[in-house]
Formats: sequence, C-alpha cells, structure tokens
Amino acid sequence: MIQESRPSLAIPATESTRTTYSIDPLRMFLHLGWDGVYMDAIEASAKIRESFSLADQIVPTVMVPGRLPVGDRLMIVGSDFYGSYWSAPGKSRSKERSGSKGPAEVLTEVL
Repeated sequence: MIQESRPSLAIPATESTRTTYSIDPLRMFLHLGWDGVYMDAIEASAKIRESFSLADQIVPTVMVPGRLPVGDRLMIVGSDFYGSYWSAPGKSRSKERSGSKGPAEVLTEVL
C-alpha cells in the first residue's frame, strides 16, 4: 500500500506548539514553546512567527523536483525543549547535531 505524505499540523492544548512536516524528501519537526506560565507571550509569539517564516522558505526550496536525489531526505528538528539539529541527505545525524542552538538558528543554517 502506498501512502501519500502530506503536511500535517498539530497544536495540542499544552504549553507548546508541535508542528510536523513530513513531505518526501523533507522531514521537519518543530516543538516550540508558547503561553507557558514563565514565558513572555509576545516574545514567544515572535519566536514562533520567525520559525514558521523560515520553515515556509525551506519547504518550497526542498520540494523543487530533482533538488535532492530520489530516496534522500533532509531532516530538521527544532525544539525549544530538547535541542535542535538538522542532517543533510546521506549524512549522519550525529555529525550535524546542534543541540545548543534554537529552532530559528538551525532553520537559518539549513537555508
């Protein structure tokens, strides 16, 4: 059975925003803090907008036919809680790990 990958958006009723894009050849996971008891709502909103703006630039760039060889995937993980990293197609994730960087920094590196 062949399943078509589609972008998905999940916003749970917790103090974080989790967004997952799973489109061949892109795997992007964003886990962004918002509206927490110790968070500044205006600052958190600005960080979320920045991350989504960068993600919106990455998606069409990666989706250009022939941009990446068939079967290769770009993985991007951006988390305010667990560290952020990306791995280029065909490279080991551990070599690209950037756990001390925030989501926007990693998304900018990818661009």
